[in-house]
Amino acid sequence: MTGATMPSPCSMNGGTYYKAIYTCDLTRSGGYEARAVWDTTQTCKAGVCTTSPYTPDPKYVQYKDIAGSHVTISPGQTVQIGLKPILLENMNAP
Repeated sequence: MTGATMPSPCSMNGGTYYKAIYTCDLTRSGGYEARAVWDTTQTCKAGVCTTSPYTPDPKYVQYKDIAGSHVTISPGQTVQIGLKPILLENMNAP
């Protein structure tokens, strides 16, 4: 997040399926766009965390988890989100 700008405030996207999905968008020079996303209805107990399916905008091609692991994703691919945020990215950060 260091060196990035937030083009808009973070938001909570409710609805029928997603009860409390939080998102924060970030940008950097060179066309970099990212979105931090997490689901506050999920839990982590005794090292086991629950998740829910989430389909990111097709512009995102990878995500990083809180441990720093990189995962490549395809357009339309569903990812699992939970209480621990992931960072969706359209490219590697410049």
